[in-house]
Amino acid sequence: MVSGVRGTVTIGIYRWSSDAEGIALTEILKTQGNAQMVADMSQLPQVGLIMTEGTLAYGLYARENSLPDGTRQIVLATNRPLTFGAAMTGGTK
Repeated sequence: MVSGVRGTVTIGIYRWSSDAEGIALTEILKTQGNAQMVADMSQLPQVGLIMTEGTLAYGLYARENSLPDGTRQIVLATNRPLTFGAAMTGGTK
């Protein structure tokens, strides 16, 4: 158990993923499941990155949605697992 540990998560978004990319990933998730969607994400153009201190940066899928109440929803996904343990140790636990 890790307590009292702080870290920084860096997220950089260069552009939003396209509607076509979002539709394609949603259809793959619905018809072929999570594993295939994750595999297909590596074929998409990288639109941003996410990394924690001491780790490699992982490519992102990023969408911005406008909600009915006027707020923005930001959806981020990566095809790599991100865990608390990895963030604290600099590895991929």
